[in-house]
Amino acid sequence: MQALTSEMAEQAPGSEVVAPRLAEVLFIQVLRAHIASGPERNKGWLRAVFDPQMGAALSAIHDRVNTPWTVESLAQAAGMSRSAFAARFKELLGQTPLEICNRVADAEGDAVTRTA
Repeated sequence: MQALTSEMAEQAPGSEVVAPRLAEVLFIQVLRAHIASGPERNKGWLRAVFDPQMGAALSAIHDRVNTPWTVESLAQAAGMSRSAFAARFKELLGQTPLEICNRVADAEGDAVTRTA
């Protein structure tokens, strides 16, 4: 925080490049602290996104909204067995993989409608 404050106060050459990067690092540190200190630090969207396997599945869902996902195909994207994937997904996110797929598709459809 002190380095960011100094960069913004001094306006030295290159500050316009350095300050945003320091702000990004600070933001990541705040997220990490939040995840680590929360009562449910091992659950939720942030935890799922940072989990390598769940993050891969969530990225696949968001990157390919129109794909007719199944639990099996998402498990493959995550590199897990179907049953282990389904259980872990529900544990972290509180919803099934297909419920999340539907929410993402609905949100995408709403976004398209708003921009049309």
